[in-house]
Amino acid sequence: MNFSKKSDGFTLVEVIISIALLSVASVVALQLFITSQDMNNDSRHADIASVQATNIIERLRVYDDTIAMLANIKNMKATEKGYSTDIYYNTNFDALDTTLAPSDGIYLLTCQLTESQQGLYEVIVTIKVVESDKELVSYTTNHYFKGEVSSDDL
Repeated sequence: MNFSKKSDGFTLVEVIISIALLSVASVVALQLFITSQDMNNDSRHADIASVQATNIIERLRVYDDTIAMLANIKNMKATEKGYSTDIYYNTNFDALDTTLAPSDGIYLLTCQLTESQQGLYEVIVTIKVVESDKELVSYTTNHYFKGEVSSDDL
């Protein structure tokens, strides 16, 4: 009797091991795609936030008069050291109506103007994710505004 083994195919153990290896590789690749998508979304939001913050700074630079600036920047209010405003945005970075609750906002833009010398203000614009308090962008610059503001102007 001749008992020779013929090896025409794969054994069940070989098939199971190859499926397990393919599954592990697939899970790793899928995790990389998910991480890449999350990073892409974060980057896109940071880009849009940067444009919004720069837009506020550029709008401030248009005004050399304090009263004109206060009249044209949304919700600008006097503080102890200068002026401040908070603007909430939705997921598309559309500014929300001030009558809506802050909880409706996804992003918060905070603009603070602090007078460092007579008429010279330090301008800080920050955009954060409301839910996680994660800061997306923050810009600091200086700008000179002329003119005095009374409480009647606010």
